[in-house]
Amino acid sequence: MYSLLKYLVLLSILVGIFIPIYYQSSDINHIKYRLIHHYLTYKHRFFPITTDTRHVSTEYRAFEELLELYPLVSIDSRITDPLEIVKSLRQSYQLSTYIPRSLSCSLEKQQYTYGGRSVDTYWINRGAISNNKNFILYLHGGGYVFGDIDSHNGFECYVSEYFKLPLLHVEYRLGPEYRLPTAVDDTMTVYQSLLEEGKYTSENIVCMGDSAGGGLVLLTIQSLIKQHLPVPRGIILLSPWSDLTLNGESYEKNRHIDKMLPIDVLRFLVSQAVENQSDIINYSPAYHSFGQFPSMYLCAGTGEVLESDTRSVYKKAKEKNIDLTIELGQYMMHIYPLFYLYAPESQQTLKNIREWVNIKFQGN
Repeated sequence: MYSLLKYLVLLSILVGIFIPIYYQSSDINHIKYRLIHHYLTYKHRFFPITTDTRHVSTEYRAFEELLELYPLVSIDSRITDPLEIVKSLRQSYQLSTYIPRSLSCSLEKQQYTYGGRSVDTYWINRGAISNNKNFILYLHGGGYVFGDIDSHNGFECYVSEYFKLPLLHVEYRLGPEYRLPTAVDDTMTVYQSLLEEGKYTSENIVCMGDSAGGGLVLLTIQSLIKQHLPVPRGIILLSPWSDLTLNGESYEKNRHIDKMLPIDVLRFLVSQAVENQSDIINYSPAYHSFGQFPSMYLCAGTGEVLESDTRSVYKKAKEKNIDLTIELGQYMMHIYPLFYLYAPESQQTLKNIREWVNIKFQGN
């Protein structure tokens, strides 16, 4: 009996050591999610749902089920005060639990100032990866209301390491405390400060953003063009939120199948991001010009509510003969490339984007 107890204690110690090493995280909830995902993957592999005829990986099906158990973002129907809802969204947003920061990733805070305005940013892996000046300027998602360096540094660290490029995260201000166009002003401040510094040119920069961050990339480029300022070498948009009117066909078509982004959350975010509802179109880049845009990589899932937003951007940019690449992940959910730890479809899309970035920076 004593020998068995000793064996069990030793086994639990070894498990406690090796599981965090295997998953590259000491976050108990992240490890729990990964273990459940492995279990669900085997369940879907050996006991498939015969009524689901979609051609997606078993890992992706398992991830959909995991999100149903532990939603990434949701609104508690018991809370009615808008400010309390915002607080709840910010506290409950689980992206950093699903995608934690790697232990090898380095962060360096830096403030950029231009025109009397200062904005905090975070350099990821600056000096540790690339000897040249090229980098990714990243604008995070979160509906202009939640999300920050803590929520996104796991994905950003992976992008930096996988693309072998430093990444600059912009900590733009959020609504409802700071409504649009504050986020655009903050991004412009960082961009203009970088150019004024003289160390970088626009040719050294590829802008990347997910969801509202993708919409913010578009608004920033449109603002640069209006002010006759140089645009970056290229932009990467992951499920960009380009139409805050929520009028696209996919908002209705995919509302019950997108496991990531509930439509009620989107409606609430619009009310908090924009002061006057009559201004919604002003902050919907899909309704504005795409002339003189840089090369663009567009990505969305055909199973997400924002699919129409991406198609609208593609159509308008194509009319202006912009250099375009579009990838529509069949049956994929909102911002699916962020979940590279859970689905081979996500990994493949990031591989495609990396190859595109390498081509854009060739000879630079």
